[in-house]
Amino acid sequence: MTEPSADREPSDDALTRMVRDGVVAKTMREKLELAGAKLTGEVPLGVDAQSKAVRKALAGGAELLALIKYGFLGSFCLLIGIAMLWFGFQPLNWQMLGIGAVLTSLGAWAIGAARRARANLRSIRRA
Repeated sequence: MTEPSADREPSDDALTRMVRDGVVAKTMREKLELAGAKLTGEVPLGVDAQSKAVRKALAGGAELLALIKYGFLGSFCLLIGIAMLWFGFQPLNWQMLGIGAVLTSLGAWAIGAARRARANLRSIRRA
């Protein structure tokens, strides 16, 4: 078994293995755990499909959509939030500073989610 390299995390290898081999839920408990993992985003959609090509296409499409969605949302919120912070400091306006801080933190969170989606997309592409 190979050791994970510095740029890959063990979760990336687990995701690659999951897409390559598939996930088979036999009991009701396993099916509910898989559904919960899909809802929370721990497992990409489509890892329980029949063939590898379908698993790879569904999981890759879901992660690409998440990358685009969170990337645009994060960039937009981050830019607007920074602008609102800047204009809130010109004549001190606490309301604009508060909204700018919330938008900046939302943008930073969305950019982090986009980076995780990009890492997952790279793992799926390696499968």
